[in-house]
Amino acid sequence: MITIISDLSGVLIQGGIAGAKIAERELGIPAHKLLWNYFSLRNSYDRLLRGEISERVFWDVFINLGKLSCTTDQLKKCLRESISQTIPGTLTVYESIVACPDEIGCPHMMSYIAPQFILASDHCQDCIPFLKRIHPDIFRLFADTYFSCDIGLRKRDDARFLTRILYEHNLRPGEVVFVDDNPKNLRVARKISITSIRFRSAKDLKNKLRHLGFEFIS
Repeated sequence: MITIISDLSGVLIQGGIAGAKIAERELGIPAHKLLWNYFSLRNSYDRLLRGEISERVFWDVFINLGKLSCTTDQLKKCLRESISQTIPGTLTVYESIVACPDEIGCPHMMSYIAPQFILASDHCQDCIPFLKRIHPDIFRLFADTYFSCDIGLRKRDDARFLTRILYEHNLRPGEVVFVDDNPKNLRVARKISITSIRFRSAKDLKNKLRHLGFEFIS
């Protein structure tokens, strides 16, 4: 049976760029200024996602750097509005899989069962309870979930994030498809011979899975 290891933000739900647009609309702060702050604080953002600092600490630094006329709670609210929005069609694509190859590259050996799904996500600890509460249908899909803040690594840091999943679920790379929107994460997966799909849209994802031998309800 194939396992699909899937990202969350940028694949199933909206991410930071959508949050910047919401903050521009709600708080009047230009989105490009917020994104500049984000890129200027990449080290702090990495520490947030690895669980080394809290979300409040990060936003306080973020506001001070940009001399922004808003509060931490206002930025948190914009982020949560962003990540409460789903990306159209992705969950439906996952749920409509009815058959998959026993191993990637062997389409003549099929299992007429749905694949196993495992979540691999870069998220801070403070957001996880909100995500699970607001997206029960998404989290119900996954047999297991892995977050960067629990592991202490981002997916792009090195292969230990993904190899931990392989080890704990007794998976070989040929039994796994990794779906993510970040090229850096995909490069790490490919280095350990995991077949990877860069997410661009639900329609494109379905076509790429079908090319690998997956079959769908319709």
